[in-house]
Amino acid sequence: MRKFLTSVALLVTFTLPAPFAYGALSESDLPAAPSRNIYVFDFAEVLSDETENFLHQELSLLETETSTEIAVVSTESLKGYPIEEYSIALARKWGIGDKKSDNGILVLVAPNEREIRIEVGYGLEGAVTDAHTSSIINNVVIPGFKNNDFDGGLIKAVGALDS
Repeated sequence: MRKFLTSVALLVTFTLPAPFAYGALSESDLPAAPSRNIYVFDFAEVLSDETENFLHQELSLLETETSTEIAVVSTESLKGYPIEEYSIALARKWGIGDKKSDNGILVLVAPNEREIRIEVGYGLEGAVTDAHTSSIINNVVIPGFKNNDFDGGLIKAVGALDS
């Protein structure tokens, strides 16, 4: 019985409404919202110019063909916040995806903290499940990053999200 109650307590902790999940995160802790039609933001400077251009072209084409918007962001620091809170707050502040269909995806990389997260809008959760994003991170991104191949890891991640 005690084990069951612990599981319930953990479940409740992780399913709090969004305002409680990232309420302490200040707008000033996040980068300013970009203009539309820019898909790659390499604040940590881990990508080559060629990769940034390639990803921008691919993600622009994807949005044109499907209306799904994917933003790839590297950050120098999560500023002490858990990546889950930071990614949700950033996706909401920037308005990634169409507001009505909530079809945005944020691929957030924090190389200094050695963390990555793929945040998926509610409108895509049936097509891009947590299991799918976990598989992409563990089987595609992390192996590339372990070999210091941020370019290849993120190109393959976007390709896996696009399929």
